[in-house]
Amino acid sequence: MHNRYIVTILPDDSGSVYKYSIRRQHLRFAIGAACVVFGFVAFLLVHFFMSTNQEMKLTRIEKELQVLKEVNGKYQQNAEQLEERLNFFSDKARKLATYVGADVPLDDGKIGIGGADYLNNRYAAYLNKDLDGMERKAGQLFEGFTALETIYQDRNDILRNTPSIWPVKGFFTDRFGYRKDPFTGLRDFHPGIDISARRGTPIFAPGDGIVTSTGKNSGYGNTVVLSHLNNIQSRYGHLQEILVKKGQKVKRGDVIGTVGNTGRSTGPHLHFEILVSAKAVDPSDYIISEIMHF
Repeated sequence: MHNRYIVTILPDDSGSVYKYSIRRQHLRFAIGAACVVFGFVAFLLVHFFMSTNQEMKLTRIEKELQVLKEVNGKYQQNAEQLEERLNFFSDKARKLATYVGADVPLDDGKIGIGGADYLNNRYAAYLNKDLDGMERKAGQLFEGFTALETIYQDRNDILRNTPSIWPVKGFFTDRFGYRKDPFTGLRDFHPGIDISARRGTPIFAPGDGIVTSTGKNSGYGNTVVLSHLNNIQSRYGHLQEILVKKGQKVKRGDVIGTVGNTGRSTGPHLHFEILVSAKAVDPSDYIISEIMHF
């Protein structure tokens, strides 16, 4: 058996012929080494292309995630605005129902977001929005407003006689309910709301009615009381001037007096009460207008 190979090189021209003698084992080694080098280079090329492809995919995923974050942010903002509007109209519908004396079922519950998932993953907040609740609320409000529209048309006379606008332009200084008495410092029930305004600011009748009482009161100072339909009365205290007389009929928007500081008062303001069957209730439940205008 031959242990050598002869490699002959023949040039194109008539030059010399070259012959090389190579042992078989050396040739095998050279071929094996070449295969190893080729395999290693091929592995590096495949790894390079795979890494590049993965980086491109990762970059694309990051871009898509950023787009999803932006879309989710806009979605969440729109959902929160819709939530606020639904809650606003729900409060309006409730006040309108009180205003017309209608027994219209309205859910006072507020809609919102919640749940552990929302706290743990803010980018998935929209999954926790109570969209079904919003849809139910919107449907309920639509039915409620439709019923209120019919009732409003049927009860127009009652509505004109129900206090429903702010009696004076000013600023809230005290609300209905328990409070700290400004004179004694003790906890005391406040049966109305206080609206601060400049001395002499006109006070308007918030609904049609009849003047049933005028005069001085030790606590309320100069006071006017109006009687409306359905056993509703409205009281106005601490007036500077009384511009109506007992038994006089007034229309909504008529001036009945001016803001003063008479009686038990710490400064010029109007004390405004609404009483139903002689029981004080929160006047803000009857006020439809959010702005003090007439």
